[in-house]
Amino acid sequence: MKAYKRLFTFGCSFTNYDWPTWANIIAYDMTDVSFYNYGASGLGNVAIQYLLLEADIVHTFNDDDLIIVNWTTWSREDRFCQARSGWLKGAGNVLNIQNRHYDQYMVEKYWSHENDIIKNASAIISSNRLFNISYQTSLTNPMGFLSDDLDESNAKTIYAQSLRELNISTFAQSFDEYPFDPHPSIIAHMEHVADSIYSTLGLTLSPQTIDYFDEYHKLIGAESEYDYATHCEHVREIMNPRWGDVTKRVKYNNV
Repeated sequence: MKAYKRLFTFGCSFTNYDWPTWANIIAYDMTDVSFYNYGASGLGNVAIQYLLLEADIVHTFNDDDLIIVNWTTWSREDRFCQARSGWLKGAGNVLNIQNRHYDQYMVEKYWSHENDIIKNASAIISSNRLFNISYQTSLTNPMGFLSDDLDESNAKTIYAQSLRELNISTFAQSFDEYPFDPHPSIIAHMEHVADSIYSTLGLTLSPQTIDYFDEYHKLIGAESEYDYATHCEHVREIMNPRWGDVTKRVKYNNV
């Protein structure tokens, strides 16, 4: 069994959220690794690619690192805005009518399906060529996106085979969640670790880790209406899982 010394995780809110995700669970289970969580709500695949490069520049990836990426949905627009202290948090899907950063004018004038293919496929393929990613999954099936009812285009033709060769698995489309939030519950994240990540890496969750996060799951699920401040003050103080060392990250990042 390979002994990893550092854990780097990348993704959107499925990687770094108000309660522990698969990233925190692995960090807790691997007690001797240094943990760097580069996930943030609303990030798209272009930002994930940028952050992979940033992490490599700052920390210099090596063979003892466990690098895990959870690619996200494809219709996201990534912007780093100094006036807003970094990457736009929660920007998410530009096609979401409730998106507070991008309006309908932007979508009608600048968005296209083909552009989504070019920027996302480029981010994913180039990241795999640049970095030794240990495990990766995606919130959406890249090949499913390319098989949508589109006219044949150069973008679709150029990138399809390279994406197919990566054989990226998909994050479970049906998962346990809390009644107050559509994100995966802690139990769902534990299942993702055990059934997808660890099964591929030849690892097994310790009974202590399972018991710990099962209890955490019960504490959050017991709240009738989720309140972030209350959760942070009480539940997180009680359980205090490892949330990732961000102190050594480039200061401008601020996600």
